[in-house]
Amino acid sequence: MSFAAVYAKNIDRESIFEALRTRRTYASTDKILLDFSIEKHLMGEEAVLSDTNPGIRSARFDFRDDAYRGEDSYYYVRVIQADKNMAWASPIWVRRR
Repeated sequence: MSFAAVYAKNIDRESIFEALRTRRTYASTDKILLDFSIEKHLMGEEAVLSDTNPGIRSARFDFRDDAYRGEDSYYYVRVIQADKNMAWASPIWVRRR
């Protein structure tokens, strides 16, 4: 079994379609709530960052990409639970200002 999910502000038609248009989507093989952001940028967004190395992964742990040198990049989260169920987030595309 698998699920397609959207990260929407409300549970109504307008909010769901807005989440799809802005690529705030993810997939999972179980009922997993996946909330992925870099600073204040949500999954699916394009981020322009100044003097910041992107790097926050949440399941309440942090990740810093020490190899990041300012080039255009993208980051996404793939979660694998102990029971082998998984979830994948839409990426966040990153450019340096």
